[in-house]
Amino acid sequence: LDRRMARLVHTVLPVVGASFLSVVSCLWLERRIGSLYPRVRSRIFVKQMRFLARADLSLAIALPLLSCWMSPLVTVSQDVGWVGCVTLTSWYFLARFASVLAETHVAIGLGCVWFRWVSVIPKLHNTLRWIWPVAVVLTVGEQIILPLRSYDVDRHKCVWDHGHGWLNIGVIL
Repeated sequence: LDRRMARLVHTVLPVVGASFLSVVSCLWLERRIGSLYPRVRSRIFVKQMRFLARADLSLAIALPLLSCWMSPLVTVSQDVGWVGCVTLTSWYFLARFASVLAETHVAIGLGCVWFRWVSVIPKLHNTLRWIWPVAVVLTVGEQIILPLRSYDVDRHKCVWDHGHGWLNIGVIL
């Protein structure tokens, strides 16, 4: 029991604490943006920040749930463990892909403003709504390329096939 509690303290609590702070900051940002005038809220950077806050909020909820699922707190059968792993890792990947794509969208927008490519901004404005569908496609691709093989009941771990992260590396590049 002492070993399990030590693992819990070292793996789960930091994730839960950091995620709690992230949830608070995302909700604060969402509230502040919501209180802006509609004309200001319609600007692309404000929309990007709201979108990023929502994607990060989803990530900040998914990560501690996945961390708790793979901790000694949860004791389940192999079948239930596998379903939980697939569900929570899919949610985590979806939120992470959406967050990375939103950050990239912000960077592209700032680059367009920096180089005074004003004609690109309306086109960029229209692509914001495609981030979640692209994130869904990338998540499905991640699960196809790298399927969960099983759930290790003794170690409380989701077990993947080898090659983990190739799609993530491709998206980041």
